[in-house]
Amino acid sequence: KNFLVSLEARIFSPSTPTGYSGVDISGKADKAYKIASRITPSQKVYYFDSRAKNTGPLPPRVGEETTYLVVWSLSNTLNDLDNVQVRSFLPSYIAWKGVVIPENSPVAYTSTTGEIVWNIGTLEAGVGSIRPVKEVAFRIGFVPSPPQIGKRPQLVAPATLEARDTFTSTLIKEVSKEVTTDMRDDPHASRFGGDVQE
Repeated sequence: KNFLVSLEARIFSPSTPTGYSGVDISGKADKAYKIASRITPSQKVYYFDSRAKNTGPLPPRVGEETTYLVVWSLSNTLNDLDNVQVRSFLPSYIAWKGVVIPENSPVAYTSTTGEIVWNIGTLEAGVGSIRPVKEVAFRIGFVPSPPQIGKRPQLVAPATLEARDTFTSTLIKEVSKEVTTDMRDDPHASRFGGDVQE
């Protein structure tokens, strides 16, 4: 980790210009550049998952609750990061079910705003390659209403990650995609389709 790219440039003339006899007209400059880390956030949703048993109809049906497991995961390349935080929002029609995996994960939910915040703190270099992916999961519930029939509603808004690279001191901000009832990350669930049914 903590890689530097060092560059050196030299300039000189094979012949001495008139009036510069005995003068050193060569030049040299060097510069070192710090390489910033790259962090990759991921937001996925599952119905079938070994970590939690979900319930309800697939595809979702008006008036009946279907639960889902939302999984946030992070990979980090070259440098340690600090002040790492992921945040997103649940739409007003989505319920927070109070299940977080692992149980002691620093995830906070604010019912008045629907905001979910995962405070990771420090994320080491090599997470997702030489170290395990950093991951947390939480359960949500969805009871469709008649205006949503035939649609694939958003389950969780796009998740925003913010962090600071401890080597370059640069601030990092990345945004992952939203997740909807189309269940594209869960091949077993996606075959049922994601359109809300009557």
